[in-house]
Amino acid sequence: MERLNTRWSTPPPPWLKLNFDAAARNGSAVGGGIIKDNLGNLVLANAGNFDSISSNMAEALSLFWRLKLGLGINVKRLIIEGDSKLIIEATKGVSRISWMINNVIKDIWSMIVWLEEFQIQHIYREGNVVADSLTTTGLELKGMRCWRHLDSLIDKEKDLIGN
Repeated sequence: MERLNTRWSTPPPPWLKLNFDAAARNGSAVGGGIIKDNLGNLVLANAGNFDSISSNMAEALSLFWRLKLGLGINVKRLIIEGDSKLIIEATKGVSRISWMINNVIKDIWSMIVWLEEFQIQHIYREGNVVADSLTTTGLELKGMRCWRHLDSLIDKEKDLIGN
């Protein structure tokens, strides 16, 4: 019996974990994601808007931008998790996808090769709640925004919910 990956878990040291998510609603597409260390501490979080694109393209671009940010802070060992099974399988080369999204997948692979070690895995939405929440935060933003400290991310969440 297959165990469902519905809970987020910390990566083993010295690995980091990147979770990404995206959504396309009402003519707007947004993406968000987070990178955490083996203690569950925030390394980097990001959210932002894309042009009006499909939800699958938004998922692929969300992974692309989070990975680019991770490489920008010199990540070496990375577990990549997302709740879009299609994008995870396409990134692993197991599933075929439209040529436009496939071009983004190729760009993702051009960055993945810079990692010393990596894993790519699907996680169910229930285990991807922080990335999902950041995607929702992206609806409120103009452009993209990054957070490197948990306090600034919590303050932003308070601003958005009116606390």
